[in-house]
Amino acid sequence: MVDWRSHEVETACLDAYVRIDAFVLGVYLYWYCLTLNAIEMPLFLRNLKFSYTHIPYVLGRAGGVAGAIIMITLSTEDYGSYCERLRPVMPVVAAIVVTCSSTNIAIRPLTLFRRNYYILGVLGVALITHWLMATTAPTGKCVAALSASENHSNMIILFYTYTILWDLLILGFTIYGLATCLPAQTSPLWRRLYSQGVVYVIATALLNIPMLPQELPSALWYLLLLLFH
Repeated sequence: MVDWRSHEVETACLDAYVRIDAFVLGVYLYWYCLTLNAIEMPLFLRNLKFSYTHIPYVLGRAGGVAGAIIMITLSTEDYGSYCERLRPVMPVVAAIVVTCSSTNIAIRPLTLFRRNYYILGVLGVALITHWLMATTAPTGKCVAALSASENHSNMIILFYTYTILWDLLILGFTIYGLATCLPAQTSPLWRRLYSQGVVYVIATALLNIPMLPQELPSALWYLLLLLFH
């Protein structure tokens, strides 16, 4: 059985990650430029009226671009000379991208249940908790400077797990709200639910779940391997 925590395996995985990351970041920047005319340009040209719902969308995309630039810089230059300068920025960028993405899709159930104060309160508390965790979970260390075997804070593990559960909660309330408030035949939100709801939750889970083994303590990780292998 492959020892996923060995230095050799993690080094090989990191090398593969950097190569894949460069390709994905290039695709993301290309897609970002193609979609600027959807929200950002109309807002800039004042052809679109500003709304508070645009804030997580614009901040999340801007954070994604900033993160892409940082990752490209770290991938093409010596890590040591840039790590200390980028260290304060990286946790902020991560918080913006991850939390704004969830907040963006949370606007739908918040709108659907705007007259149901109980559900609105549950969603509001969960949303605020996610933002608080996003600001406290990062270690503040540059990822490139960390040892391959260095353990991270348990708060990061909780943040990854909470993000997945929060997105699932958003999806569940969105489906329930659409089913009770809007007929499937009359609402275009049902079609968008599949692309912006279901697909997003699946993509988030696929991105966050692989991070958990890297953050779990060795003993707990091997216990999980024994239980589910």
